[in-house]
Amino acid sequence: MPIIGINTEASVNIPNTFNNARLLEKSLSEPSRRKILEKYGYDKRCSVENDLERLSGRISSSEEFPHEIGIFLGYPTEDVVGFIRNKGENFKLCGCWKVYGDAENAKRIFVNYERCRKFLCNKIDGGIDIYQALNILETCK
Repeated sequence: MPIIGINTEASVNIPNTFNNARLLEKSLSEPSRRKILEKYGYDKRCSVENDLERLSGRISSSEEFPHEIGIFLGYPTEDVVGFIRNKGENFKLCGCWKVYGDAENAKRIFVNYERCRKFLCNKIDGGIDIYQALNILETCK
């Protein structure tokens, strides 16, 4: 499941922030994912802080957007590799990202994302603060 990101603002629920950081570290530590990152100059050892710093530097200094960002977003490894190799062409499915691997699984994930998006939009439209809505969503898992 893709990882949305890490927010370290004081107003964010600390356990959720910690869990996201742990999920990101686990994802970035996977050998197949680490191998991709190493090709783009990331250190062999996983350090979320250093990896995010490197990604930020690549975003600000590269003319082309660094496609390894899919690793940070939790996209399936085969889809990140497929996107890089195919330069964004020849995909099986296009939704939240371009799919080169398991299209059926990706369809299920896209449907779940749409449900979550609608749920959050309805809560926010109803006057609930985004952080409260995210906490409600967390308890629904």
